[in-house]
Amino acid sequence: MKAKINAMLLLILIVILPLRIVPTDGDSSHTNIGAFGGFGQYAQISRGCEGQIVDKDKIPFSEFGICIDHKTQSPLRYGIQASYFTFKELTEHWDEEQAYEIKTSSTENIIAAHPYANFEWKHFAFGFGFLFTNHTLLFSGDADEDIAKGMTSIYVRGGSLNKIYVDFSLSHMPPLLSGDNFRMGVGHRYPNFDLWGGIGYGMYDSIGLLFRSKLHLQKNLSLDIYSRFNEAARIYEYTVNMGLTYRFNK
Repeated sequence: MKAKINAMLLLILIVILPLRIVPTDGDSSHTNIGAFGGFGQYAQISRGCEGQIVDKDKIPFSEFGICIDHKTQSPLRYGIQASYFTFKELTEHWDEEQAYEIKTSSTENIIAAHPYANFEWKHFAFGFGFLFTNHTLLFSGDADEDIAKGMTSIYVRGGSLNKIYVDFSLSHMPPLLSGDNFRMGVGHRYPNFDLWGGIGYGMYDSIGLLFRSKLHLQKNLSLDIYSRFNEAARIYEYTVNMGLTYRFNK
């Protein structure tokens, strides 16, 4: 796992070093096309009636996806995000001959698509969409399967992006599945990069600390970094996700 993280850091350096960092343009009409990918793990914990831990496992995963959106000269921005998520699903069954429970794992894949629309003003923004998947969502709990395979997404921002702002999202931003379902935080846009930090909760066992950054590598090219971290029952739950976005101006 340490080797994977070192490889990710090396990739960032390879991408950044040859490029000149410059600010992006204003809010004119444009189209963004991007791709992202990452990996991590979450804790699968079984608890007894009094909250005691009965069993726990580390579940590794990876996610890769693409995004495309178009910002009109009006406040409207619309687009679609899609991702491919792979994880290990553990199942338990009783072995009659050995007289004990056997735990097996299988690789499961989730394909997700998320069409959405945002209305973005200088000091306020809101958006909505719908997250479609071909598999019961990991954070759906005991929800009905039909509901668990899709859900409405929401996004709200208060404050200017060029100053300190706060925002809240529910299944609305990439990474679609390895990123937390619920996210809330504070951000600020600087001339050459954006920074955002907050808390989130989703398929992970516990609430995590989130970090998101966008580095403007060239006038129309940016590097997006998303990470989250927490500890649950001495298991580190985390994800490291990166992507590149290219902006086509009208």
